[in-house]
Amino acid sequence: MEVSCDMRAKTQDERSMVLMKQKLTSEYLRHLAETGHSSHQVQLPAGSNWRVQEPGAGQAGCVEGAAGGSGVELETVTAYRDQMVGQDHQNYQGRDPALGLVIISVQNTKLGEGQTLVHLIIRLERGTLHESFQPEDDIELEDSESVLNLAKIVCPDLTVDKVDLITSPEAEKIIAEFDDKICANQLKKNYKFGVLYQREGQVEESEIFGNVGHNEQFEQFISTLGEKVSTDSGMDFVSSSFLDYNFKFHVSTLLPHSASDPQQCDRKARIGNDVVCIVFQSGPATFSPEIITSQFLHVYIVLQPVGSDCYKVSVVSKSGVPEFGPNFPREEIFQISEDFKNKLFAKLINAEQASSKTGKLAQLNLRLRQSMLNQLDEKLKQDMNRSVQSKKLDDGWRPWFCHVL
Repeated sequence: MEVSCDMRAKTQDERSMVLMKQKLTSEYLRHLAETGHSSHQVQLPAGSNWRVQEPGAGQAGCVEGAAGGSGVELETVTAYRDQMVGQDHQNYQGRDPALGLVIISVQNTKLGEGQTLVHLIIRLERGTLHESFQPEDDIELEDSESVLNLAKIVCPDLTVDKVDLITSPEAEKIIAEFDDKICANQLKKNYKFGVLYQREGQVEESEIFGNVGHNEQFEQFISTLGEKVSTDSGMDFVSSSFLDYNFKFHVSTLLPHSASDPQQCDRKARIGNDVVCIVFQSGPATFSPEIITSQFLHVYIVLQPVGSDCYKVSVVSKSGVPEFGPNFPREEIFQISEDFKNKLFAKLINAEQASSKTGKLAQLNLRLRQSMLNQLDEKLKQDMNRSVQSKKLDDGWRPWFCHVL
């Protein structure tokens, strides 16, 4: 696809604005430091599209979707396999003029005394919806007997006027595999996080990414995160695990440093493509996310040692990222302990999960889901075609061929 001059100009203008904002923020932080007016661990300039998590924000629970957490998304995307696979149910398919492909699964469960519990799962490009209709729910009889009407109660935006029963022999298996892939994408088990080292007085991206070596406190923090892994390429990292999640930390001072590259592109290529980043401040530094240029970084967790056994913590996220727990009130002091480590790891996972719901990350997830839905549709068609051909052969139908002599 050819990019127009107007699009290129717009992209260049946006890039120029980002770099100008980055420069002004660095100058602002340097001015605060030189005049002694910097009093916060994280400082945001006026008009920033970032926000610092304040007391009471987020949830105090564990990892979302994990044991002890909310589990809402997990329950939704596994409902089909948990409740319907292997049981009597029906699947329907339609195409909404605005919402695209719609795949509906419905199950009627007899409760006795003529009462029925109805489970409904609606798969759309924008997400999966799951609802149960109890006998006591105030629903018109006409609606209760129509799958499409029930679907429109769950999703009022639906305007499709017809859905067809899916009779593909392998429909249950194909739909269950789709839900499994969605579950794996939403609740992935492998994560990559960035870790930056910021010295006192550093207010520019090049200064932070250009650090060579680090102090003993940062070394102890690295060992808390996990074990160092050396690679032949020199792109060393820290590996760790938490519950059934696996972590890979890209630590700036463990990555190769280039004396001829002030931007440290190799380091930034790793950390700048992560979604969540820890910033470890070796002293009373002040950090602002505006000094780091990245399309993907959405959350920073900023830590600063207090004495030898505590950290001061602040969390800053892009505007639009939903609140996520567990809660780290701004500049709260936490005792270094196994409990703090677990809370930090849970925060990292939830930060990435929350970030995936906004901005470019949400767009990427939407395109992925659209692609997966289209693949589901194609698999159902192929299975139905195979079934039709097989039936024709079973009924004695044979293809005729014309042989040219």
